[in-house]
Amino acid sequence: MTLGNWLALFVALVTAAEVVRALRHRALRRDQWGRRFFRLRTTSWGLGILMFMVIVALVAPLIAPFAAMLRPGGAPAVADQVYGA
Repeated sequence: MTLGNWLALFVALVTAAEVVRALRHRALRRDQWGRRFFRLRTTSWGLGILMFMVIVALVAPLIAPFAAMLRPGGAPAVADQVYGA
């Protein structure tokens, strides 16, 4: 992985944390459902992990802009060596 990939993953992590923080702040201030939903701390963690995965899935072509079935040299993978053996 290159430095750009690590930076993209870090940005996705920070973005997910900020989205969860904003949702939690808004929900705790305004709505009864928000207070009930965010009452447990694990709710924030679960929503953060979900948001991180959604963000990474959306920007996956930018993080890894190569085909999954190509080898590093650009040659296609052979059918009997799909798992790298």
